[in-house]
Amino acid sequence: MGVMGPDFLAAPLETLQQIRAIGYRSVEVSVATPDPALLRKQLDDVGLACTSGMVGGGPVNLSTPDALIKAAHSLRLTDVVLSALSPPGGFKPTKATDIIGAYVEMTTTLTADDYLKTAEQLNRQGQALAREGLRLGYHNHNFELRRFGDLSGLEILLQNTDPSAVSFEMDVGWITAGGLDPIPLLDAHPGRFTQMHVKEVARGTAPNTVLNIVAAPIGMGQIDWPRVLSAARAHGIKHFYVEQDPPFTIPRSQMITEAFGYLSRVRAP
Repeated sequence: MGVMGPDFLAAPLETLQQIRAIGYRSVEVSVATPDPALLRKQLDDVGLACTSGMVGGGPVNLSTPDALIKAAHSLRLTDVVLSALSPPGGFKPTKATDIIGAYVEMTTTLTADDYLKTAEQLNRQGQALAREGLRLGYHNHNFELRRFGDLSGLEILLQNTDPSAVSFEMDVGWITAGGLDPIPLLDAHPGRFTQMHVKEVARGTAPNTVLNIVAAPIGMGQIDWPRVLSAARAHGIKHFYVEQDPPFTIPRSQMITEAFGYLSRVRAP
C-alpha cells in the first residue's frame, strides 16, 4: 500500500518518516522534485519503495525528455505517469483568469480527434521511454469520460495506444465522479490499468465530466472498496496509492493515518 503526493518541499525527510511510521511501504512522487538523487537517498534511508513518478507541466515534463529520463533514473523509477492531458495546439481560453479555470475550459473543448492525436503522442513518447527502460502511464480524471458517439475520450486513448508502450493509472475517485463503476472498465480493458489511485468520493456527488469532485476520507464515501480492490488485484494491479483532493477537513497526516487503518481492514467480498 502506498501514498501519493506528500509535500516534500516543506519537510521532505520528516514527511517520509511520518509516512513510513504510519505503515505505508511505498510512495508515488513528482519526477520534477528539485533533487531526485537526494530524494532517492531519503526514500532508501526511511525504507520506502518508490517505483512511480508523476510528470505534468513542471520543469521536468514530457517535452524535455532528456531531463525527464535523467530524473527518472536518479529516482530509480520504472513508471512515469502523465498527470494530465496537455492542451491541444491553438487552444486559447476565453477567460484567462486562472490556470485551473482555463484548464477546465480546455477540457470541455476537446474533440474525438484531439484524443486520437493524444494517443499518437503517447505512443511516440511511450516508445521513447521504453527504450530507456521506463513505462509511460496516463492518469485519468473525469473529463475523459465525456462521450463521442459510442466511445469516451478515455476509451479512445485505451483503444489507440500501444499496450507495450503506454499503460494507464486508474484514479477510482475520478472514475466514480464521472458516474461510472470502475470494475466494468477494468474488465473491458484487461492489462491496460497497471496502477491505481485510491481516492474517495462523497455520497451525493453529482456525476459529471467537468472536473468536479467532492472528496471524502477513504472508506467514508460511496465507493465499495472491498469490491473495487478485489477486482483490481484480480486484474494484476499491484501498486495502489492513497490520494485525496481538497478541501481537507482534517489534517493531512490524520487523513492518511485513517486511510491506512481503513484499508488495512478491507477484505475481499
